[in-house]
Formats: sequence, structure tokens, C-alpha cells
Amino acid sequence: LEVTALLSSGGITEADIRAGRYDHAKISIFQVNWQSPEMGKLPIRSGWLGEFNVKDHYFTVEIRGIAQQLQQTVGDVFSPECRANLGGPGCHVNMDHFSVVGRVTSVIDADRFSDTARTEEAGWFDYGLIRWIRGKNAGLISEVKSFTAGEIILFDVLPELLTVGDMYLMRAGCDKRAVTCKSKFTNFANFRGETAIPGNDSLYD
Repeated sequence: LEVTALLSSGGITEADIRAGRYDHAKISIFQVNWQSPEMGKLPIRSGWLGEFNVKDHYFTVEIRGIAQQLQQTVGDVFSPECRANLGGPGCHVNMDHFSVVGRVTSVIDADRFSDTARTEEAGWFDYGLIRWIRGKNAGLISEVKSFTAGEIILFDVLPELLTVGDMYLMRAGCDKRAVTCKSKFTNFANFRGETAIPGNDSLYD
């Protein structure tokens, strides 16, 4: 099911949609008697919001129900890379030891900024996450594309411009390789991949 609606409500803005505030939100569709709202509501459908498409002051959003879960992969799939999310179930890395609180010291571009207090090695925060805790983007989460010498590049442009002084909580990133799990996080005992799986080259041997 898809629903199309105008961006006419102050409660739902284009900036919030593009920032992902409503991604995977729960939704209920129901009917009411507008002449007698006290009669209650008649439930029609409920589910979760999927992909948004915003254009010309209106948006279209997919509504996914329980049946959509049947399209998801059930169980684990063998892979040479780790299937766990860093710090999540099956990983067991304590992210308190790999998180830092920082402050934007200069804004380079809409998706790039620097923090002169960051002295970690290049690549330490690649594929990591940033939770903005102060500034116009407070509450939003960004993915880190690359980190070098205190300069951070994000995968996506934030809905609001960054300003000097904005504060963030940034977590180290993981490329899901066995060598990273072992050397960076000292967590190879919990690696959720199969390092001995033959690659495509073995098909030609």
C-alpha cells in the first residue's frame, strides 16, 4: 500500500522526512465520523512506514504490513564478512570504549567538517555513526564516510547546515573484515563470519 499526502501539516515537514525521522515509524489508518468524532474510530490497517518519495509539496510513502516480513531473509547466510552490527547482538564489543564526544570546529562543506580535537588514526571512524547532541540537527544520526586527520566526511547531507560548536557523539566504524575485528576491536572470538569460505576464484581452479 502507498499513501500520498500534501505537506500541509506543521507536524510533518519535508526536512524531517529527508532526515529520516519517520523511517520505519508505526502507522495506523482508520475512519472517523467527522461530524461526530466522539463515536470513535474504525480501524482499517496498521503497519510500518517504508520508503518515502518527496516532490512538489507532497510525499508518497510505502506502508508495509506483517506479510512484508515474509520477503526478508530468515536465519544466517554464510559469508566471509561479519554479519553482526558493531556493538549489537552477537558482536559483544563495548561501544563505550570506542565512542567520543566532540565539537565541530570548522565547517568545510554541507557534508564535511573538522574537529581539531580528534587525533585518532586515519580511518578509525570510517563507516561509523554520529549522533548529533547539540545544534539544529540534534537527535539525528549520520553515517561517516571517511575520517582523516580530524576531518569527517558524511555519506549524506544533513537537513540543517552545520555550525561551529555543534556537538556530537561519534562511534568507531567497522568494515566487517576479520582482520579489523581482531586488530582494532580485539574481538575475533565473536567474529560472525566464515573466513575459510572459498572465493569465486576457486570456481576456475
